[in-house]
Amino acid sequence: MSLLRQKALRAYFGLKREVDFYNIPKTAVLKQGLNVKEIALLLNRDNHVHLSKLAADPIERFHLSVLKWTLGVNKGTSNAAIWGDCGRTPLVIRYVKQVTVFFNGLCRLDREESPALVRHAFAKQKNLNLDWFNVLSTTLNSLDENRHEQQFVNATLCQNRAKDRFISVWQSERQHNRKLRFYNEIKDTFELEPYLALTTKGGSTCVGKIRMSAHKLKIETGRYGNRSENSADRLCDFCCDIATMELMVHLPDVDPIVEDETHFLRTCPRYHTSRTNLQDPVKSLLMYDIKAMFGPEVIQETARYIKELLRTRFPRKT
Repeated sequence: MSLLRQKALRAYFGLKREVDFYNIPKTAVLKQGLNVKEIALLLNRDNHVHLSKLAADPIERFHLSVLKWTLGVNKGTSNAAIWGDCGRTPLVIRYVKQVTVFFNGLCRLDREESPALVRHAFAKQKNLNLDWFNVLSTTLNSLDENRHEQQFVNATLCQNRAKDRFISVWQSERQHNRKLRFYNEIKDTFELEPYLALTTKGGSTCVGKIRMSAHKLKIETGRYGNRSENSADRLCDFCCDIATMELMVHLPDVDPIVEDETHFLRTCPRYHTSRTNLQDPVKSLLMYDIKAMFGPEVIQETARYIKELLRTRFPRKT
């Protein structure tokens, strides 16, 4: 088993080295069997679905790792941001229609008293009121309240309501995630973002890193380890004298300059030249409507600008 695992990992990383995503729009990669009881439990209206619970599913963990690899961000990137920017719900949500059609088929066989063996197995488990049947039936009833009138569940309706339920939880939980403060400023709806269609080398990756706080600016690296309690570790070292600010940062009238995404994009004098050379309308949007910078009409220029800033901030070591 250990040898098989090693071979699988070698094959995975070998493929990762060979596949060049830079010349492929991320949308091309994003268009590409879960436990029935698990699906029901996750979607049951009586259970509050936490995004962390959805992400903990082994298949969904793999799904998320593929999405993060495709976007070129690190494993610690927020799952909520990944789902939101890709416009992809967890696989458990995407399988609802398939499970509903399967369940309807079993119910139809039972209603028709089919001689099929699968019908007898289903009827037996139904009569025993087994956990999987009870939970799934209750969940589908909550997704389609007209089920009893129609005899069978509306699979499309269940799929859409399951997706709506997930998006509602996604909207709520991301708003309470402190790490996604900038993301929440620029993200309104659950949909595929225009920057993922970019084919410019590294363009979409750079944009994604800034949007999702998957970068190495001080606002992010200052959260790690022992530094998480020291707000001085999140200050912009170009705009502040760190040694002095460490002594003054806790004083009531001191307003330290944190190196966050807005400061990085909009005001830090380190990037004055890049900002001066920025083309309109992105130049105006940067100051007055930063969310609009990520729209489809201007995303190419925005990506070029962000890429240039990241290159200035983190020059390659020779």
